[in-house]
Amino acid sequence: GGSDPLSAYTDALALCARTVGHFARNVRPEVAADASQTAAVWQMVDYVDRNFATDIAVSDIARAGRVGRSQCYDLFAKVLDVSPNALLLQKRLEYATALLRGTELDMATVAQRAGFNDASYFARVFKRQFGQTPRAYRVAARS
Repeated sequence: GGSDPLSAYTDALALCARTVGHFARNVRPEVAADASQTAAVWQMVDYVDRNFATDIAVSDIARAGRVGRSQCYDLFAKVLDVSPNALLLQKRLEYATALLRGTELDMATVAQRAGFNDASYFARVFKRQFGQTPRAYRVAARS
């Protein structure tokens, strides 16, 4: 792009709109033209990416995009075709699978480090998502 600040900002937003696809499965490029919405979603996705292992709520995610809770849900649905809760869960499960593959941590510690407050809830969600328990996943990933 050009060398003026507006061109740089526009180029950066376009890059963010393309990159956000790495954080959600169904990015909807037809809505990426609205720079303010794209910027808000990018800020919220970035917040989730940096804070998924902590106890965060949708209100925290919305605040990161400088929008209200309802608009947060609307923007996620419109731009990413996923809810903020689903993205948060996806990030936590991605990190948990990395811990299961690369460490010897016990299941309760994996759950806690991935942002799950309850190891049994983690196990239920993990099995629902991957069709096997975290322990079975670890064994299969290492064989």
